[in-house]
Amino acid sequence: MISIAFRFVFFVLLQGLVMHHLSNALTDFRYVQLIFYPLFVFLLPLKMNTVQSMFLAFCLGIAVDFFYSSIGIHAAALVLTAYLKPFVMHQLQIQPTPLGRRGIRIIGIDLPEFIKLMVVLSLFHNLVYFILMAFGLSNFFHTLLLTFFSTIASLLVMLMYLLVFQPNQ
Repeated sequence: MISIAFRFVFFVLLQGLVMHHLSNALTDFRYVQLIFYPLFVFLLPLKMNTVQSMFLAFCLGIAVDFFYSSIGIHAAALVLTAYLKPFVMHQLQIQPTPLGRRGIRIIGIDLPEFIKLMVVLSLFHNLVYFILMAFGLSNFFHTLLLTFFSTIASLLVMLMYLLVFQPNQ
C-alpha cells in the first residue's frame, strides 16, 4: 500500500510539474502532449477491486486536473480507463504469469503482454481525453492526430520509466 501511495504522489508531481511544462515547451510538436499518469492505473495490482482502481484513478485524475486547470477531464478519462482495464485484459486474453517462468514480469504479467495492454489502454485513454478536451467531435481529424502522436510519445516515456524502475513482482 505504501508503494501505491508513493507512486501516486510521484506520478502526480511528475505529470503536473514536469510533463505539463515539457509538453508546453514542445511548441514545434503541436500534436504531442506527454500523458504519463495512466501508467499508474496500468501498474495497479491485478487483484485490486475495480471500484478501488476507479477511486484511485479519480483521485489521481483530479490531482492532475488541478495542475492543468481543467475541470475533471483527466479524472473522467482515467476513471473510464480503470473501469475498462479488466475488460481489455479479458479481451486480449492476458493472464497472470506463473511464478516459475523466466523473463521480465510487470504486475505479474509478461512484458510483451503488459505492453500490449498499455498500448490499447493508452490509445483509449488519450482518445477519450482529447474528445473531452475538444468538447465534442467537431474537429475529429485533429483529435485523431493528437491521440496518435501523443500516444506514441507517451508510450515511449512510459517504457523508459519501466526500464529504469522496472516494478517486477
